[in-house]
Amino acid sequence: MIAHGYVGGPAHADAVTRGVVWWRHRWNNASPAGVGPRGEASVRQILALAVLVAGCTGALDKSEDFDRHRYSELVQPYDRPDQIYFDVIFSPDFPADDPAADAARMAWLQGWLLQRHLCAAGHEVAIRRPFNDFENNPGGYQQRWEIRCR
Repeated sequence: MIAHGYVGGPAHADAVTRGVVWWRHRWNNASPAGVGPRGEASVRQILALAVLVAGCTGALDKSEDFDRHRYSELVQPYDRPDQIYFDVIFSPDFPADDPAADAARMAWLQGWLLQRHLCAAGHEVAIRRPFNDFENNPGGYQQRWEIRCR
């Protein structure tokens, strides 16, 4: 409502106050569906929803690609499309000095290359190095592998 040709006049303030009071009344005295007061029924609904969500998430298994997406990334610079970088993060599950973890990282690399249809004739890891201080690393990766296609 506009009073005296501008928003914020006394009539506008009164309309805003009435609106706030109306919504406060609706919130305190009505359920989300608008029927009956809030109370035990809505608490039961919230608990049932929480149990349902917990049951659904507990039944989900971790995807085989979950660790690959979480701990690695394949990068092709725009200015050097022939260059391929494989960036990795070391975690307690996949430490840097563990041969089994290194085998998992090699499988991740193969998965990335298959997904992007790169290096169909094979590949080799030319260099494994830590990130340079001024190198772009927004993902916080710890090591960069330079990959060469055969």
